[in-house]
Amino acid sequence: MKKKRPNAVAPSLVDLLRQQDKEAFKTLYDRYAAAIYGLLLDILENRQAATQLLEETFQEAFDTIHHYDPTKQSPFTWLQLLARQQAIHYLRSSEVIPEPDINHQDSGLRSIIRHIPADQRLVLELMYYHGCSKHSVSQLLKVPLETVNDRFASGVKIIREHLNNIESRQ
Repeated sequence: MKKKRPNAVAPSLVDLLRQQDKEAFKTLYDRYAAAIYGLLLDILENRQAATQLLEETFQEAFDTIHHYDPTKQSPFTWLQLLARQQAIHYLRSSEVIPEPDINHQDSGLRSIIRHIPADQRLVLELMYYHGCSKHSVSQLLKVPLETVNDRFASGVKIIREHLNNIESRQ
């Protein structure tokens, strides 16, 4: 017996989406927009950018629905992937890396993170603050997994060096 995915959409809705039915996309938007907006806001930490990218994410979904395979992922998972890709593209193109919400006890860590090159910092932030795996970071940034591993290792090395310098001064 086949298990049903928790966010599964009735096949008729998928068919309507593939036919570019605007009401079907309205239904998709109504179901998932709030959650996708929350994801974008978590990544971007900017309401205006999150709102803009929410619209771009759903426009991309409308334009690329023929790539969606309901047997491989739920609509929500697919929309999350599209939104993350939009956010990464936005961050990379504008070279704006959001400062993570670090509590006041980690203020030393915040200054260390600012000194890490942007490509390494982005990998660390996606993994640590946003819970992405190395594999998903590789897919989001469209770089080989080896590159993600190198950027991660280099970023961690910089953090260790800074922490060792701070420790030796005390």
